[in-house]
Formats: sequence, structure tokens, C-alpha cells
Amino acid sequence: LASAAIGRIIDFGTQGLANKVWAFSKLSISNLPLLDAIASASVAHIGEFTKQNLTNTAWAFAAVAVLNGPLMESISSAALRNMAAYSPQDLANTVWSLAHLAFKDAPLLNAMASPVVPHIAQFDHQALANTAWSLSKL
Repeated sequence: LASAAIGRIIDFGTQGLANKVWAFSKLSISNLPLLDAIASASVAHIGEFTKQNLTNTAWAFAAVAVLNGPLMESISSAALRNMAAYSPQDLANTVWSLAHLAFKDAPLLNAMASPVVPHIAQFDHQALANTAWSLSKL
């Protein structure tokens, strides 16, 4: 399945890339050639990713504990451009992903703090707990 996916990676589009890596991570499959292919294709098209694609892709790599530096740097850069549109869940999932991978991106963390503070009351208990844990790890 992974090798078939690698062969068609250019056909996936941004939503397909995010969906594939999420699905493989939910199955606890960390096929490095597949993850590298998804990461490379994602970096090449990161400007086309929606905030949900960015968040889900970061979460999926964190869920299988695979740190791809160029991908995380691209996700961080893209997230910075759209941080004001992130929901509490998007923020919590993104910071959890960074913490789980021990990926410290000071500009992104500082930018995330701005929308969190005024909207902290909108965080459900899970998002609040995940965010607090994540920030304590970074």
C-alpha cells in the first residue's frame, strides 16, 4: 500500500497528502520512504495547504514520532502567515505536534500566544490541557 502511494504521490494534491499521512499515522504505520515522499511533496506545495491540512500533517508526523525538519519548518512558516484564522483546536493540535517532536520554533510559538490569550475561554478542557502540556515541554 505504501509503495503504491509513493508511486502516485504527485497525483494526491494537498488534501490528499494530508489525508494519506493522517490515515497512515492512525494505523501507526511509519513507513519512512512514504513519509519522506509525502514530506517532500508537501514542502513543494506548502503554500497551497489549508490550515487544517497544515495542522493534520504536523499532527500525523508527530503521532508516528517522525521529525522531518524541512517539513516542520515549512509548516511553521505557513502557519505563521495564517495564525489569526486558527481555532483553539488548531492551535492546540499544532503546539502538541511541535512539542511531541521537540521542534522548537520561537517565532511560531510567539505568534501562537497572541491568539491564545484572548480566546482562552473558548478552549475546551482537552485543548487547554494539551496546550499547557505542550508549552511546558517546549
